[in-house]
Amino acid sequence: MAETMIKAWPSMKAMRVVMSQKASGPKVSVCICSYNHSRYLSATLDSVLSQSHAVHEVIIVDDGSADNSLDIARRYSSVNPVVKVYTHSDHANKGVSATANLAFRRATGDYICWLGSDDLWNEGKVERQVRVMERDSALGLIYSRAAIIDENSVEVGQVIGESIVPGVDQTAFLIGRNVIPALTVMFRRACFGGAGLLDEGVLYSDWELWVRISACWKVAFMEDVLAKYRIHGTNVSVGVGADVDLLRRLDTLHSLKRERADRSSMLLTSKYGSEIDQAIEATWEKIFAAYLDRYYLMCRRGSLFRALGYLFKAMKLRPMKLVRARRMASLLKYAVVGITKRQQAC
Repeated sequence: MAETMIKAWPSMKAMRVVMSQKASGPKVSVCICSYNHSRYLSATLDSVLSQSHAVHEVIIVDDGSADNSLDIARRYSSVNPVVKVYTHSDHANKGVSATANLAFRRATGDYICWLGSDDLWNEGKVERQVRVMERDSALGLIYSRAAIIDENSVEVGQVIGESIVPGVDQTAFLIGRNVIPALTVMFRRACFGGAGLLDEGVLYSDWELWVRISACWKVAFMEDVLAKYRIHGTNVSVGVGADVDLLRRLDTLHSLKRERADRSSMLLTSKYGSEIDQAIEATWEKIFAAYLDRYYLMCRRGSLFRALGYLFKAMKLRPMKLVRARRMASLLKYAVVGITKRQQAC
């Protein structure tokens, strides 16, 4: 218990850095969505408060945590006025997108950064990105690579974050795939004027926002690893099946296709409508293939009823693709495997 309490307070290093820094130049707001990460939150905040470029404010919005995350955030706030803590009404749990939007609305800095309450930054992250942003007023967003760490902060040897292919339209590229790790991003608060806030109706709302920002602003990539993305048992987008991931992507693409009042939405629907339609069609094809893969897998495991469920889903999407002779033979072959496995289990 004593060890937990000690870790809940700001580190001496973070306190020394913040007390010695004088906020100068562009103001940076750091938005943190906090939810049940009491084990990691102190390390996350220390990595922000220890930045070589002083941050203007750290806005923590607690999303109805059931652990003592909110207490930890408030302890930091009590000793450092830079840290500001908010919650939803009645301490409700509203999800990442609604929580991030509340933080974004509270932000007053020239630049916005978005960080999970379990992730970390390298010490020079803010300083290096501010330097690049200040050199180009047309640059709206910059991001970098991030190293993956485990629950004990040990790097596992994997890195996420890729560059947009040079010479390719950046918005068209991002419609096809998300290569931007949210924890590495810095963007201008002015971007909200043309792109709006997150769409709270989709799970991959960060990707959708990056696309909308890219329609109005330049996007830049830094090759270096400037952050650490933590993998543990409660990550929202880690460990989900391919079919679930693809359905979430489909929701995101449909969100991009919807006409809204913000300028980026109008640009997307007018200039990139065909790219969005192509991406939607390609995603449906991948979902069809994912359902068939699950059918074959369930048959091999002898879970015939679950297998048939996936087969019916595939049939609803692309019925004509299932009546081809070779495909029918394969489906029947695996159905026999499933029946045999089930009989052996009995």
